[in-house]
Amino acid sequence: MVFLVAFFGVAVPLLAGVFYVAHWVSTEFAFRREIVFLVATPLACGAFVVGGFTTQMLDRRFGIRCPRCGQSLTFRRHPERIVASGHCPYCHESVFNAA
Repeated sequence: MVFLVAFFGVAVPLLAGVFYVAHWVSTEFAFRREIVFLVATPLACGAFVVGGFTTQMLDRRFGIRCPRCGQSLTFRRHPERIVASGHCPYCHESVFNAA
């Protein structure tokens, strides 16, 4: 859930900023809207790329990793399944101590 909030917390404001600047450029400098839209579209897609990198960075910093293979157990996984089984979905090694 935190990663979803982080993704949209970064991507949506950047996307809104790109569209605001595109609208401002098309009205203030009298550029054709089609040209401004074609220039702004890759920038808008870039907002989602930045959001994706942000969530990966947060997972590396705050996520839980398998002690054997080092794969993430929190990002793009179902943590409740991992807690229920107690095993890594990649290497199938036990991730909890039996103590």
